[in-house]
Amino acid sequence: MVRRTPMPRATVPLPRTTSAPSRPRYTGPDAATRSLVYARDGYRCVVCGTDDDALVLHHRSGRRAGGSSDPTKNSPANLLTACEQCNLDLERPPRRYADGLLVRSWNDPAEVPVQYRGRMVLLSDDGSVRDAA
Repeated sequence: MVRRTPMPRATVPLPRTTSAPSRPRYTGPDAATRSLVYARDGYRCVVCGTDDDALVLHHRSGRRAGGSSDPTKNSPANLLTACEQCNLDLERPPRRYADGLLVRSWNDPAEVPVQYRGRMVLLSDDGSVRDAA
């Protein structure tokens, strides 16, 4: 029978982290942009018109998994107010691309007309709405 000698323990203590665990990084729009979009849309879902408490901001051009550092992704021209149910429904192309409710990643949302309260409009980064030509 072979007898093995135990390995000696390390005499140098392992470094410990003292910082708190990091929070997930927030990649959504800032509070001013959120307020601007909600006010522009009349605090109602632009798809069904409900003023339900569960309103969210829908990104016409998606942020992709993990968010994006591209500032145009969180610009007012790329955001619409939607209720939770409509927000889920908005992720079902291809009709949503024709309505401008979804925008392909290579397009600028400020230049793509969107179906908004019964008419096609252009949304701008300053929160204004103008008829599409």
